[in-house]
Amino acid sequence: MSRLRYNRAEAVRHLKSQCDELGCFIDTCGPLKLKVRQRTGLFDALSAAIVYQQLSGKAAATIHARFVDLFPGGKPDASQAVRIGFDDMRAAGLSRNKALSVQDLAARCLDGSCLL
Repeated sequence: MSRLRYNRAEAVRHLKSQCDELGCFIDTCGPLKLKVRQRTGLFDALSAAIVYQQLSGKAAATIHARFVDLFPGGKPDASQAVRIGFDDMRAAGLSRNKALSVQDLAARCLDGSCLL
């Protein structure tokens, strides 16, 4: 059973009915399978989006893995992020702007201006 909140078969039928070319592609290649990755929360998901932005998949994955390793248990969370130094984030491979963005996101999550 899918963990997603929709019926995959119904979604594929709908997509095929909306576009003949997409329907042909799906018939030829099969429906794409989504891999849903469980995140620990909004901060985790948004910080990953920041890290991955404008990078190739492999480079982003490498930097993100180093970033995640900065957190106890490998679970990024806002309260821990404010304790991680800017230089540590930079050493993990985050650009200056990305490190600042992650720190800003953490502060906003903690002060309540970012919906959790």
